[in-house]
Amino acid sequence: MDKVSWKSSRATVLAAVKRDPLCIDGLGEYHQDNEEIVLAAIEGNASALEYASARLRGQKNVVLAAVKHLGSALRYASDALRVDEGLVLEALMRKPPALQEHSLMNDEQWAEMVEKAKTVREKPSATDGSWLSRVTETHKGPNHIG
Repeated sequence: MDKVSWKSSRATVLAAVKRDPLCIDGLGEYHQDNEEIVLAAIEGNASALEYASARLRGQKNVVLAAVKHLGSALRYASDALRVDEGLVLEALMRKPPALQEHSLMNDEQWAEMVEKAKTVREKPSATDGSWLSRVTETHKGPNHIG
């Protein structure tokens, strides 16, 4: 297999990240800022979010894709998204015990999120059954998703 670099075509890079999602680490800013490439890497390994550009780590749909696979991927999100209630709740449903250290919420906010998560966990969703859809049905605050 040829070595993949920042000079490689988009198609070559996509094929490479599908085989080895964490190879995105060495691809350079151009490919790390390509949403299609980053999402393909995240699909294979949610921790690939760590190597996405700052712009993409601040994009809710990209972070959500990672958090749906691995709650602790929240640690790689932008500071603004690490306090987003919908994303924190989604992450909480994936990996609750060690997650608080990855959020930038204070203890009071965290306790509130845990309580909301308990409520969300018990409420059936009328839409697709995801935790996020239950969150948006349960909580329609300033950080409302959708």
